[in-house]
Amino acid sequence: MRERIKSSVLGKRKVLTTCLSNPSKADPRIIKSCTSQHALAQLAIPSENIAATSLNSMKKAADRFIEDGGWAKLNSLREAVDSISKPPRTNAARAAEKQKELEEVRKQLLEADRTRLRISMAYTELLRLTRNLVANDPQGREAIFRHQSVWGKNLALTIVTPEKQND
Repeated sequence: MRERIKSSVLGKRKVLTTCLSNPSKADPRIIKSCTSQHALAQLAIPSENIAATSLNSMKKAADRFIEDGGWAKLNSLREAVDSISKPPRTNAARAAEKQKELEEVRKQLLEADRTRLRISMAYTELLRLTRNLVANDPQGREAIFRHQSVWGKNLALTIVTPEKQND
């Protein structure tokens, strides 16, 4: 068991070093396994004597069998291979991403504003209709008046009635 883990860890170091020295011929499985520590631990290539192991076992074996840095060295190789598979991010690319995110947020805010406006218009119309329906009911008028005195200030709404328009 110990020999299998040793050969696996040393094999992973070998294939990572090979990927870095010749990225164009790198095995896609190796590059994909470098996205995370766990993915590297799960890498299995029987032809290279590389077996899947747990992350803790791989870390311990790397510290034990890789003389020039142990796990830190293996992890730095993993990160280096992972970085070659991604295009470098330039300031222009970052700015474009930020601009795209900003435009998306602006669209969401605009849609939220439109939705609030539609709700406000519907509420105002409903309140106007309700006032008309309770025009001859003193309790209904009182309830509407209380509602408007509480919520009218909070919502900054003023209901215009035909009586007020003639003044």
